[in-house]
Amino acid sequence: MGDHYFAGMFPFVDVGTGGSVRGVAKNITDMLDSIDGDTLVVPGHGPLSNKKELIAFRDMISGTADEVEAMMKDSMSLEAMQEKGLSEKWDDWAKGSIDEKTWIMIIRDSLEKNA
Repeated sequence: MGDHYFAGMFPFVDVGTGGSVRGVAKNITDMLDSIDGDTLVVPGHGPLSNKKELIAFRDMISGTADEVEAMMKDSMSLEAMQEKGLSEKWDDWAKGSIDEKTWIMIIRDSLEKNA
């Protein structure tokens, strides 16, 4: 999966070179359609994984992007979004090198560039 999959953690999406959060979610959905429940998934970062965990990762990307998009529609500044934070259900994803505030910034930047 390379940099498309950071198992159990917020990923780095290189928005500056054309990457997009929604694009990563779409690519993962496409991959999910081609694997079954017995497939071992090798992430670019983190431990060996499986389809169920890859689905959870895709759902986290989509869910957190939806939350940031809603805050953007409320005209919140980046700082206000970061102070508010994401729903508690995403707390466990902040254990990698990308913390919640950075992930919110990546999502915001991605949504602004790909609006």
